[in-house]
Amino acid sequence: AAEGEARAAKAALRESEARWRREVGGSQQERMRLRAEVGSLLQRLNTKSTAREGEGPPSPKRARTGVTPVGSGGGAAQGAGLLSQTAVYAMYHDAEALVREERARADAAEAQLSRLADRVQAALPVYQERSSRLDSVLEANAALSQRAAEAARQVEATKREA
Repeated sequence: AAEGEARAAKAALRESEARWRREVGGSQQERMRLRAEVGSLLQRLNTKSTAREGEGPPSPKRARTGVTPVGSGGGAAQGAGLLSQTAVYAMYHDAEALVREERARADAAEAQLSRLADRVQAALPVYQERSSRLDSVLEANAALSQRAAEAARQVEATKREA
């Protein structure tokens, strides 16, 4: 019974860890996807802002950041695929909020896993003691059963002789 409980506790621990790892993996994939999306948007923004006709090269800061002045350039046709600095910041803010949520979930899962491991470690000596007592009881029971069987054979033999 104690071994069964220990196995069940170990299985629960493995299942909890596997679930936590799946959740962390999913959130990491989402974070990587968002980073790639923001990177591609920034790259598109840089490519389109430097390829405008009739404009000189962008200032060094604009070349690094890919930001264009609000009123510059060729109107709606030019800026149709571009995001404003505010939109990019909003996307960045949302991504950071998702990362904070993921970290909070990961911390909570880690704390839960730690509590579970502590409980298992605290209960392990009790289970080991029970297991050793059960082993000694089984050995004593086997010895008593053997002695009882031998006594029954002797009684049977004395009945036959008498």
